[in-house]
Amino acid sequence: MVKRAIIFFALLSAPFFGFGGEAGIDKNAGVQLELKLTSHCASYVIDRGGKSAEEYAAYLKAGNAPYGPAVALMVELRNTGEKEVIAFGAPRPQFILKGPRAESVCEVAPTHFQQAPSRRYVIAPGKSAFLNVISFFNPAKDEPSVKDTIKRLSYSDGTALNCVNWTEPGEYTLSCVLPVGISSAPAGAKPFPKQQFSFPKLPDDLGLVTLQSPAIKLTIRDGNLDAYWSDALEDADAEVRFVAAHTLTASLPLTEAVRVKMAGRLQDSDVRVRKSGARALQRPSGFKAANVESLDRDPAVVALIGALKDPNAGVRGFAVAALATWGRTVTPSAPAMLPLLQDSDASVRLACAEALGDLFADGAPNEKEVARALIAAIKDGDERVANAAIVSLSRLKAPDTIGALIPLCNGGSAAIKRAAIEGIGDIGGDAHAAEDALFTALASNDTRASAAAALGQIKADPKKLLPALTVALKAESDGFGRVAIVRAMGTCGAAAEPELLSAFKNDTDPTVREYAQKALNTIGGK
Repeated sequence: MVKRAIIFFALLSAPFFGFGGEAGIDKNAGVQLELKLTSHCASYVIDRGGKSAEEYAAYLKAGNAPYGPAVALMVELRNTGEKEVIAFGAPRPQFILKGPRAESVCEVAPTHFQQAPSRRYVIAPGKSAFLNVISFFNPAKDEPSVKDTIKRLSYSDGTALNCVNWTEPGEYTLSCVLPVGISSAPAGAKPFPKQQFSFPKLPDDLGLVTLQSPAIKLTIRDGNLDAYWSDALEDADAEVRFVAAHTLTASLPLTEAVRVKMAGRLQDSDVRVRKSGARALQRPSGFKAANVESLDRDPAVVALIGALKDPNAGVRGFAVAALATWGRTVTPSAPAMLPLLQDSDASVRLACAEALGDLFADGAPNEKEVARALIAAIKDGDERVANAAIVSLSRLKAPDTIGALIPLCNGGSAAIKRAAIEGIGDIGGDAHAAEDALFTALASNDTRASAAAALGQIKADPKKLLPALTVALKAESDGFGRVAIVRAMGTCGAAAEPELLSAFKNDTDPTVREYAQKALNTIGGK
């Protein structure tokens, strides 16, 4: 695959939104910015599934490919002058595709990010800002965007997401257009529409110009998209490999041949390729291994376990999540994951705590090493990690872990207290050592509902539970909390009938009345 790059000039005649076609060129605008469009591939394929150009265009217009064809493009805003330039513009330029059959086949309502009004660029002499179709940016920072790849032929004009597509093979040209506000305004610039921007302050001397890149040539040929992007996984250009991995990830499940090739990309030199590869290597739906030993040796499993030691936190996090989808029958998974509960990155620790809960969602009381690691993780300084560790502990259903949860029932944040209480309830069994802590939590507004549910789950002594629940029901103002309380009353037997009958007749919340009736029916059916 061949890389092509072309640059050039400033235009002054297109409106800021709703371009309506290419603008005329004014080479004397005196603007020291140029728009550069780079295609990392000289040729792409189109897979119409046997459809004619007309049928394929209708298929696209029906919403079957809403974001345009996959591409590996760079759009660069470069300062060619000797002075710093401050510019304001949309990070999503319009694409102009011309050829045998170029169609604009998509217009969808913008999302929150597509409505983001603009970006502020401060570009030093000889430096560039790279534009992306959808980007995240902190406008409080006076710095250009990071280099990024445009992966789809789509753009936003501020009111909708628009796409352009090729619908038959042939030779095409592609260019892009970007209106920008420049301070100070060049000669001949138009007034800048400040009302369309949400920046806290805009310079008074802004003027609107429109930049257009020269057209690049692209050859479109018939072919199989998966095969094309599978071959591209081994391209010498990292941008092409990244787009290939990203594109294939969006079309899961992968074929077996592509899956094996993707496993090899978890050692790619480009971190973006490794991230996309890790995301793609989830266990395919319906996948069956000949035996457990062969599952442990599966190329995806081996690659994912190796990626748990990747120097990049994002790769490690994606690898953990993907490895969990292969299930607990992959014997090396849990031992390889446990060290990541102490990872330097909180997002990786969180992913690991959640993944362990997924692996053992159906209970694993004998997984002592996993339980010990999760107990240590409930002391994590990041509350999300601690919460996830508590949830995963409750899924293990290891009774000897209840002692670690008891101190949390009435200490720390409300979220941690509720997680610990609910964890004890989920573990159930012989959890009576936790009763005192749960009764204390029943008296607190923050934890009343969780404590009531847990006390019912562990079958606390009805003689002590019913009076406490009666007091709690009168104190609880939230309907959800009262539902939890009446459900717990249902475990107290016939002695609870008067309170349940009163709730059934008098509670203002219909859901509470519904569950009071269910509890009465359960007691009556005993």
